[in-house]
Amino acid sequence: MSSLSQLSSTGKQVDEDSTEQFIMQLIINVEEHILLHHVNKLLALPMIQNIIQIPTPEPSGQIKKGFAETCYSTAGLPYNMAGRIIGPRGCTVKAIQLLCGCGIELNFIKNNKIKVIVSTENDYESILMLKLWKALQCINCLLEIHPFGKDFVGEIQQADSQFWERQMEIIFNSLPNISGLPVSQYDATFTVSSENLKRTC
Repeated sequence: MSSLSQLSSTGKQVDEDSTEQFIMQLIINVEEHILLHHVNKLLALPMIQNIIQIPTPEPSGQIKKGFAETCYSTAGLPYNMAGRIIGPRGCTVKAIQLLCGCGIELNFIKNNKIKVIVSTENDYESILMLKLWKALQCINCLLEIHPFGKDFVGEIQQADSQFWERQMEIIFNSLPNISGLPVSQYDATFTVSSENLKRTC
């Protein structure tokens, strides 16, 4: 009897593990879908398009890693600066990293300022300098304020954030409770991941 009980328990655990893996794969698929469309939407903005379309120069100079940094004041802005750069589920910063071939890190420093550090892997100096410049220029575009015009970046981010929420609602509403826990608790773990991204991105 104990063997049957253990077998039943093991089978239940396998089902739960499989369901959780299935949920996580669905979430990954949604994130990849949002990122692809986020990249395309940003590329459709002339201000971003004009930067990204600058051709890569001929390789010259030393092969090395590149770094650049700048600081922004967060005071008096009509939006959360870190959230603006990072975007929903990290899509905006991931898009800029993909488009420019750079890594981007945000550090909160004193006096309501954020330091943005942009880095590249080993490349020719002429190429890495353009990569760094493109990334910083794209970030500047994200942070532009248009008091009398449409906030295209904000609209893109809001639309993709709402799309994410709708997809999560569809996914979790279509699944049963797991281990007696509301599926919303599984969604909460991914919310925490998003918050961690805001601190470390």
